Amino acid sequence: MEVISRIRQFVTNKKPRITRGLKYFIARSGANIVMREATTYLLIGDIYAGKYDVIYSTYMGYDEIAHHSGIRDYDSFYALRQIDKQFKQILYALNQSKRHYNIVVLSDHGQSEGPTFKQKYDKTLEQLVQENIPETMKIHSILHSDDDHFLETIKVKSYLKYNKQRLSKKIENKKENITERIDNRVENISEHFDNTRENFSNIKKKTRKKLPIDELKEKKTLIEGKEPIMDKLNKINQHYSLNVNLDNDDVVSSNQAQSIVLASGNLGLIYFTDWGGRMTYEQIEDAFPNLISNLSTHPGIGFVVVKSAIYGSIVLSDDNVYYLDDKKLVGEDFLSVYGKNIIRQLRRTDKFKHVPDILVNSTYDSVNDEVYSFENLVGSHGGAGGTQQKPFILCPREWSETDEIFGAEKVYKYFKDNIS
Repeated sequence: MEVISRIRQFVTNKKPRITRGLKYFIARSGANIVMREATTYLLIGDIYAGKYDVIYSTYMGYDEIAHHSGIRDYDSFYALRQIDKQFKQILYALNQSKRHYNIVVLSDHGQSEGPTFKQKYDKTLEQLVQENIPETMKIHSILHSDDDHFLETIKVKSYLKYNKQRLSKKIENKKENITERIDNRVENISEHFDNTRENFSNIKKKTRKKLPIDELKEKKTLIEGKEPIMDKLNKINQHYSLNVNLDNDDVVSSNQAQSIVLASGNLGLIYFTDWGGRMTYEQIEDAFPNLISNLSTHPGIGFVVVKSAIYGSIVLSDDNVYYLDDKKLVGEDFLSVYGKNIIRQLRRTDKFKHVPDILVNSTYDSVNDEVYSFENLVGSHGGAGGTQQKPFILCPREWSETDEIFGAEKVYKYFKDNIS
C-alpha cells in the first residue's frame, strides 16, 4: 500500500506532500495493521470476559496516515474504512456478550492540512530562531516526525534517559555556579569599598574632560546598536575603564544562554534554559533584541505569545497586540480567524506550569484552509487554525445533552457523569 501510495502521489503530483523515509514503512504497517488488529482482538476479549466497567483503547491508523499523506487523501479514507470494519467486529461482540456495553467514539482533535513551514519558507522554525540569536548559542530541537506515534512510543525511553542526563548535568552546573557566585560575591564586596572612591574619581575626571569630535562619534557607536542593554553598559564601562560592577542576576549574557525549540504541528515552543523560570518579554528583548519582532512579523507566523513584566501576557502579530489579562486589542483583529474560543484557549494555555518563554503559532490561510506545520507533516494538529479544532464525540442518544465542552477536564467530567 505504501509503495503504491508513493507512486500515485508522484504521478498525480499531489501537493502538498512530503518525503517519507524507509522507517515509515514500519510505522505505517505497525499502526494500521499490527496495532489495529491487536487492539480489536484485545477489546473483544475484554468484552466477552465482562470483567471491566469501562474499556478504552486507541486506533491511531487514520491519524498516522493523515499526518503523512494528507487529511483528504485516498490513503486516509482507506484507513478510516478499515477502522470502520473493526467497529463492526466490536458491535458483533457486544451483541454476543452477556454484559451490556455502550460504544463511544472519541476524536480528541481533528487535523489541518498544508505545506510544512520549511516547504513554504525554505527554513525550519529552529533556523528562524537561530538567525535571531548569537551563532554560538546551541539549540536543541525535535522537529521531525517521520516515525510519528508508533515508533515514537518505542523510542520514548531513550528521550527520557537523554532528558534525565541533561537535567542532572544542569543541576550539577547550577551547584557549581552558585558556589562560584558566592565566592565571587564575597571577593566583590571586599573589593567594592576599596574601589568606590577611585571609581567616582575616574567618573569625575571623565566628565570634566572636553571630548573631541572623534571621541563623541565613538561614544555614539557605543550607545547605539542592537546588542542587549547590559552589554552596552559593560562596553562603556570597559571603554572608559570605570571599573564599575554591572553584574545583574536577572540578566544572563546572551552568549551563555541555551535554547530548546519544540513543535507540535503548527505550534512552536521556544525555551531558554539558562533562565530559572519563564522569561519576560523585557528580558527576551534585552537578551535577543530582534527575536520577538522577527518572529511576530514573519509571514508564516500567525502570532506569538509572551509574558510581559509590565502588561502581563500579550499576543503579538505584526504591529497588533492583544493583552490577554486586560482583554484589550490594539490594532487589527488577527485572532478571530482561529475560531471563537481562541482567546479562552490562549488564556488557559498561559496558565500551564511549563508554558514556553515564547509560544509560536503558524499563519492560518482561511482561503485555502491551510496551516504550516513546523514538523515534517502534511496533516497536523497541536496548534490553532482549521479543522484540527473540530473534535467530536459519537455517543448514545440517551446521554445528557451539552452545548459545548471546553478543555480536556470537561471531556473527562462529561464521560464520568454519563457513565456513573
